[in-house]
Amino acid sequence: MREFLQTWIDAFHEHRLLTYATAMAMRAFIGFIYAFVISRPELPARRALRLIATLPLFSPPFALGFSYILMFGRFGLISHDVLGFETSILGWKSLWAVQTLTHFPYAALAIERALSATPAPLEAAARNLGSGGFTVFRTITLPLVRPAVAGAALVIAIYVLADFANPLVIGGDFPLVATEAWPELEPALLVETTITLPVQVNGKKRADVTVARDAKNAEIEAAVLALEAIQRALDGKPPKKVIVVPQRIVNVVA
Repeated sequence: MREFLQTWIDAFHEHRLLTYATAMAMRAFIGFIYAFVISRPELPARRALRLIATLPLFSPPFALGFSYILMFGRFGLISHDVLGFETSILGWKSLWAVQTLTHFPYAALAIERALSATPAPLEAAARNLGSGGFTVFRTITLPLVRPAVAGAALVIAIYVLADFANPLVIGGDFPLVATEAWPELEPALLVETTITLPVQVNGKKRADVTVARDAKNAEIEAAVLALEAIQRALDGKPPKKVIVVPQRIVNVVA
């Protein structure tokens, strides 16, 4: 558990926590702009735009990343077939674009509900008192929806941190917490450096000895004769012979 938490801490420091913060703020900002547009009752296409915002919510997490590769990848339909060039799009820029398109609907739909619930008479009263459109937005609309914007940013941050499919598909070698949290196999750590051998005295097992896997016969013999159980079995007398079968067994002839 400690190693898992350390992986997350290292990933936050090494892979720029600022990247997550700016990405979260930008997606919340785009979601706010989109929500502000679709919340205007005078907009004729607001239902169609709201439907477009909900489409990423019903698609698999990797759908946009995979579609992005099909369109703009090395042999993409647009980049290769239409524009006639080959280039690698894997990396943080493409990941940023794909995750923005994937996650901004969460912010847009949440903020749109808050904007729709904003009392219209307040804005009308402000305009009647001579306030301009930006002043109304800054002094009335934005303060009322500020909690919704903060909540939407938090939701986006959770989804970004938990997103594993898009970094895996289109992130390339760009390291992120979701992918770095999975431990990498180190073959060197799978090799045991020690080995335990049974020790027999006159054909009867008396003890076990743990030695280095690459220990020489003389080192194994010395470790065996130093065991208290073997010294008792020999009754203080020197052995006639010590037979070491490498990585199998040690036989002591009394």
